[in-house]
Amino acid sequence: MNLKKIVPLGALLGIKTIPLSPEEAIEKMNNGFDGMKVFLIIQYPREALFLVEKGAKINHINLGTSMVHPGDKIYTIKSVRSNVVPIPEGDVPVWKKLHELGVKLTVQQVPIDLCIDLNQKIEDGLFDK
Repeated sequence: MNLKKIVPLGALLGIKTIPLSPEEAIEKMNNGFDGMKVFLIIQYPREALFLVEKGAKINHINLGTSMVHPGDKIYTIKSVRSNVVPIPEGDVPVWKKLHELGVKLTVQQVPIDLCIDLNQKIEDGLFDK
């Protein structure tokens, strides 16, 4: 999937999109958004961890869904309206590290869903089973 081509097509009228590589995003986030609200769309949570570890100030990440491949062991979070949000086992260390770094983590696929506190789920041992 080429997000650089897809994201601008789905933007609302009047919303500026700037497709960036992770490296470009760090530069922009640290030096160039001048108080603008920034909405990042990333494909893998390890990209978010990369940004945070390189100094990007990301204080909240919402997990809408995860990329799952055949054969992946998955953990699931039941969402009220949108069935199940899968979390591949390979992503678990990344979510735990983001939690340790103090990033607020939530799960919400669509606006009508209740927002699930992923930080609390991690503390409650979701991934320790």
